[in-house]
Amino acid sequence: MAGGTKYGLISRLRLDELYNNFMGLEERQQWMAIGGACVLLIGLIFLPITCASSKLSKLEADYQKGSKNREVFGQKIAEYQTLQAELAQIKKSISGKQTGSLNSLIESIANEIGIASNIDRLKPMNLGSTDYYEEDGVDAAISNITLDQLSQFLRKIDENKTTSLHIKKLEVKTRYNKRDQLSVSMQIGTYRLKGDEGE
Repeated sequence: MAGGTKYGLISRLRLDELYNNFMGLEERQQWMAIGGACVLLIGLIFLPITCASSKLSKLEADYQKGSKNREVFGQKIAEYQTLQAELAQIKKSISGKQTGSLNSLIESIANEIGIASNIDRLKPMNLGSTDYYEEDGVDAAISNITLDQLSQFLRKIDENKTTSLHIKKLEVKTRYNKRDQLSVSMQIGTYRLKGDEGE
């Protein structure tokens, strides 16, 4: 009984009966039947190919998009690592161990080139602040120095190894009666990271 159920459809579609029925049709109907069979056969062959091709195209587009995203992501990671390295270098440069106060450091530099006695004013001041650092500074006034001494002083400030220093403001005036003598006022600053031991 199970065998009859299994092969019931096949037994109904016996080829000899189909052939006899086909031959009993008019010629025009036979051509229509052949055409319909061909269309059905072509549909059965090409429909899966079309579906598979469409799916492959979509997968390829997804792969290309994913590949591009991976490339952009890789570039962002490289950029982030570069910025992290730069930030670490900046932190290292502005968190150098400062020996003594900023005033003492400026006096020491002035002593090296012999103009410590020409310093009229060294006044500590705060030059600015952000969420990450404080900009400490000194308002300095120096009188009766030569252009060569001023150049040496500025170079020493720029090349100082113990603390990263910078000139925030600089005004130079000549004396009325001695043109080779200069009066200088300047603001000398340094950055200090918030949270440093020196804070």
